[in-house]
Amino acid sequence: MLIATVWAYLPGLAGDFLFDDYANLSALGAYGPIDSGPAFWRYITSGIADPTGRPIALLSFLLDARDWPADAHAFKRNNLALHVFNSVLLLTALWRILATPQFRAAQLTHAFPIALMATAFWALHPLMVSTTLYVVQRQAMLPATFFLLALHGWISGRLCLHAGRALSGFLWMSLSVGCATTLATLSKANGVLLPSLIGVVEITLLGQRGNAAAQTRGLNSARIALLLAPSIAVLAYLLGQIPSAVESSNLSRPWTLTQRLLTEPRALFDYLGLLVLPRPFTSGLFNDNYLLSSSLSTPWSTLPALGGIIGLCWFGFASRYHRPLLASALMFFFVGHALESTVIPLELHYEHRNYLPALLLFLPLAAQLRPAGKRAHITTAVGLILTMTLAFMTHARSTLWGNPHEQALVWAALNPDSPRAQTFAAAHEMRTGQAHAAYARLSKVLQDHPNEIQLSLNSIRAACLSRQFTSHDLQSAVDSITNATHGGHFLFTWLTSALESSDLADCEGLPWDWASRLLDAAHENGKLSGLNIRQQELLNLQGQLALSRGDGDRSLSLFNQALELHATPATALAQAAALGNAGFANHGLLHLQHFEELPRIQSSKHLSMTNLHQWILQNQGYWKNELTNLRMALKTDAQNY
Repeated sequence: MLIATVWAYLPGLAGDFLFDDYANLSALGAYGPIDSGPAFWRYITSGIADPTGRPIALLSFLLDARDWPADAHAFKRNNLALHVFNSVLLLTALWRILATPQFRAAQLTHAFPIALMATAFWALHPLMVSTTLYVVQRQAMLPATFFLLALHGWISGRLCLHAGRALSGFLWMSLSVGCATTLATLSKANGVLLPSLIGVVEITLLGQRGNAAAQTRGLNSARIALLLAPSIAVLAYLLGQIPSAVESSNLSRPWTLTQRLLTEPRALFDYLGLLVLPRPFTSGLFNDNYLLSSSLSTPWSTLPALGGIIGLCWFGFASRYHRPLLASALMFFFVGHALESTVIPLELHYEHRNYLPALLLFLPLAAQLRPAGKRAHITTAVGLILTMTLAFMTHARSTLWGNPHEQALVWAALNPDSPRAQTFAAAHEMRTGQAHAAYARLSKVLQDHPNEIQLSLNSIRAACLSRQFTSHDLQSAVDSITNATHGGHFLFTWLTSALESSDLADCEGLPWDWASRLLDAAHENGKLSGLNIRQQELLNLQGQLALSRGDGDRSLSLFNQALELHATPATALAQAAALGNAGFANHGLLHLQHFEELPRIQSSKHLSMTNLHQWILQNQGYWKNELTNLRMALKTDAQNY
């Protein structure tokens, strides 16, 4: 099984980084190479995801690289090693569970073959490629690792209790659950579900009727203190997040919280469909075209999906004594999605969210295919055929992940109505000299999505590269920015890149004021400029534009206005350096002086990784040193000019 897993994934190790990899892994070089203690602490506290910053996941990336940019191969190789390790942990955990007396009494005497087959179905399932070969999703893999380690500790604790060693048993359980939950949560927020997930295993697979150990006072106390109480706390937290989730979704998402809650049951059924009926190729990482449920009847599948989820949850709980394997698979799956598929305003649909929830999903099927009775040879053959089929599917999908250009084109074909997928494919086409194909692709999709900023802006670049630019392309971009409901940060990053690129500087027919027209459209759109951070980005862009035209005075004024909206050392340094690099060293010095005169931003008092990171930077004198060095460099440049 392990050899087959490695074989199936090997072609994918040749792939490249994708999307969120760049946003998260760039922290490896954000403050220079990680080659000292101070650099290590700056890096490990720099996480931007979750309130925790996911420092354990960040720590694991140091096994792959100590600076950025880096080679993707080492990251993907270690992701695969972690996947293999998780497979071993799952196999041994299931083997230990199925070897307990209650399962032997139920005539499930083939514990190891069942555990092996259930693990093989999970380890070789093609859907897991979206997690294992997507580097940043090591953050989703680590909670599974810590859950499985905690499960082993919990089982060992139960054995101690059963043998009359109450203290040893409670120590095994408390240390396993406590440490693993902490480490899992510091890897990704859904790690807080670990006690609930062990609780599912406890009430379905371990705590069966007739098990004398399940009646001990020590075990009941452990269940309440270590599993039930944390689960109630997580439920209370989710309920408490509803007001902020409503506000957040209204500001940053193209859907309301109610619409998200109506859509998620359909997403869960989609996940189940992908898991139960595997296929080598799926929509991949693109979910922006996922059909939104606006009411119980729109689309028609919303109400049946909601009823189906409620029914499956009830059936799983009600059948925990009579069909423990099926009950564990269903309850574990839905509890595993409790954080990412409920009130937290995340994106609607991602395949990698199934890595942990699907751990037990194939256990009932494996039990049916156990080599027992007169049909042993048939069930064994079916199990082997299914395993080999999954291996070949995963190998095919992994091969696609190992070829970035082909991957982009296939994803675009599988997601014809996804602006992200089409933009991703067009970017690959432009990089490989196929600008005409990229322009045709973007123009076609833009007709159905005229307000998508990413389509219209990239269409300008494709038109310039293919020498097909017309005034209509610029007007389409202006119109899309004027009417867009989201995409403000994409506009900022694209324009920043475009102002530095020669693609548009040499574009025939592109008006000299093209960037100003785009920025004016963004200012007119309240949904793009309504937040302070978006206003700061737009002012920064106007300052960059003034610099590109040699107007240092106007650039300084705009940079100062941007700084006043959110006066951080990082912003001041970047803008002063831009002024110096453009030949306006004195203006850069004036900008730093303006920063020193502004009131300092008071950090909030609540405990968070962001506040800890800022405290470390301040305690190390990092910003003070950076400001001093830049000021000296600007003074030297000013004297030379």
